[in-house]
Amino acid sequence: MTDLRNKTALITGSDRGIGRVIALRYARLGAQVVVNGSRSEDAALRTVEEIRTPGAEAVAVQGDVADLDAPENLFQQCIDTFGKPDIVVSHASWKSSTSRSVRSRRSSSTGSSLEYFAGPLARRVSGQHLLISGGAPA
Repeated sequence: MTDLRNKTALITGSDRGIGRVIALRYARLGAQVVVNGSRSEDAALRTVEEIRTPGAEAVAVQGDVADLDAPENLFQQCIDTFGKPDIVVSHASWKSSTSRSVRSRRSSSTGSSLEYFAGPLARRVSGQHLLISGGAPA
């Protein structure tokens, strides 16, 4: 079993669905978890409470990662609470309308919406783990 004690995991899209399962799994493995979601602050807070019940540490950071300011805020909240993240899982869903909106705001850039978000993530990760749409360790 993987030991994630003394590690911080920042997981986008972790307020529900598969992202939530990843957050819960990382917490059970000992990681401090930053829960992120854009749809429902209540969903993110419920995930945080479930993580905290067995004694793990977690914080919720609301924000749509398609928003140009959201990644910076997400990382700053993580740093302010737990320090630099060791693990980043980019699991936020992208609606087709969101992808079009993101592309239009990246006027000089080409590539996918994932590349738009993964670039800033990769530059901010302090550890050696960067999981893009990845899953929790077994």
